[in-house]
Amino acid sequence: MTNIQLTPNGVPKLMQLTGRFHDTNIFVQVLYDTWPQYDPARHPLQKIKPYEDTLDVVVSDGIYYTSAIISVTDRSLLPQVCYPAVIRVRKAAFCSSVGCAYLLLENPEPVGTPDVILGEPFCDPPPEENTFGGNCVPISALKYFQDKSIPHLRVLVTYKSRLGDPRHKSERFPFILHVLDESSETRAYAFKQVALELYDRFEVGKVYYISGFDRCTRPDLRYFFYNLPEESVGLQLTRRTIIEECHDVHGLPVIRFDFIPIPTLRKLKLEEERRVPPRPIIGVGKSVDVIGIVYKVGPLETVMTQINDPIPKRDVIICDQSGLLLPTELWSYNAEEFSAQPGTIVAFRHAKLLEIEEPGLNNTPARNYRKLSAVTPSTIHIEPSVEESFALRNWRRSDPDLSVIPDLPEVKGALFGSLCDS
Repeated sequence: MTNIQLTPNGVPKLMQLTGRFHDTNIFVQVLYDTWPQYDPARHPLQKIKPYEDTLDVVVSDGIYYTSAIISVTDRSLLPQVCYPAVIRVRKAAFCSSVGCAYLLLENPEPVGTPDVILGEPFCDPPPEENTFGGNCVPISALKYFQDKSIPHLRVLVTYKSRLGDPRHKSERFPFILHVLDESSETRAYAFKQVALELYDRFEVGKVYYISGFDRCTRPDLRYFFYNLPEESVGLQLTRRTIIEECHDVHGLPVIRFDFIPIPTLRKLKLEEERRVPPRPIIGVGKSVDVIGIVYKVGPLETVMTQINDPIPKRDVIICDQSGLLLPTELWSYNAEEFSAQPGTIVAFRHAKLLEIEEPGLNNTPARNYRKLSAVTPSTIHIEPSVEESFALRNWRRSDPDLSVIPDLPEVKGALFGSLCDS
């Protein structure tokens, strides 16, 4: 079976796919599970241990070769992508650091198993990018690495908690960061003295190179980032963590929104959840991004949690072109720092969608409605420069008094409740 064609210059093409996982269609052959003529003195770095469903291999396009990590969702496919199989690469990412390079291949398609090694891949040295690069590992690929072998990240800081906030006392770390790149996002945690040393090094809205961190898996990771895959990992900043601000304007990570129109929120499936009356939360959804115009802003209040800790809270109502109003709860910093006035366009990112049971009055039946809850990790963006914001602005100009919306006392039963109607 020697008539299989490999993609010419396939390995150099794969090594151009940096920053995140890219869709591609390149044919390569799987070779050995380590470098040929491996020299520990020249490559002193600790060899990567494979992730649970991965293979650590060398792949070739018949001329060039490079080390690669193959990951599969179905473990039964691992024997089909071993030496000397030819695979079709569907999704790949390349990252490198000084002295090491990694090509990550997700769920390649086995094409066939030839009888020989195709081409002459070891006649020439690997491409120069294999030895030294400086490309960053995507957040979504952190699961494939050991802590001491992870190349640096290039991330945008989207959230930074206050230092030593007593609201985080049960978590034993003074501050938390939320960071993202082109592939995904995650949380970074800092403990004790490390937090004191690194806190002032970060600023929300800036991009940084980060290396020398440890991976961590915490139960609260997916609680705050509801849409992350189950195998996602967080970052733990350590004494060996190196931070450098990125001034290169090429390909910087940016905040991405996936806005859901307010009328569509009624169709989203929520997980059932029961809480203590009188106003139980009967449904909790994954995080959503919503944009709208501020209709009403309530005063800053203080409520007591179940463990008798005070926490700031503010009620806000937003609307969009549909004329529906959406109640939104702001908590903690979001409540304290919210400065938008009625008529301002705001976007909520990673807000929780809740379904509330409103008790009936005067023998009337109970009624359900949905609302947003912007907890501390949720972010609020005032007048964001996105396409949806311009559309809302044009609508607001055509109806500056928002006359399409009924008076607020009539809205609570009619429109809030309609968010749950099918």
